[in-house]
Amino acid sequence: MDISRTFAIIFSIINVLGIVWFLESLKQSTLVSGAVAVICALTLALVPRRLVSDNNNLRLFLLVLCVVGISAILFLISQDYQRTYGPDFGAITLRSIFAATLLSMGIKIFHKT
Repeated sequence: MDISRTFAIIFSIINVLGIVWFLESLKQSTLVSGAVAVICALTLALVPRRLVSDNNNLRLFLLVLCVVGISAILFLISQDYQRTYGPDFGAITLRSIFAATLLSMGIKIFHKT
């Protein structure tokens, strides 16, 4: 398994744990963005790469999922900057690495690996 796929699964699990842990205090938009990021990352991580190289429609769909997932993560990062107690730099760092993971997966899909 590719390292970026492994990281996507790990960050998805961390994101789900964060959603469950803070479920009562989350805004609806934050909950939806977190769920979208997890769904996109898990879909990208679990689709076999041999299917991607043969099917251009699947490649396009996965690239769109990369963009949607990164956009959801960027929204979550903007929410982390707007916390009442100040920016949560730990969460911002983890989400940035999560977005970079999805970006690297998108680049690999774009180049038909």
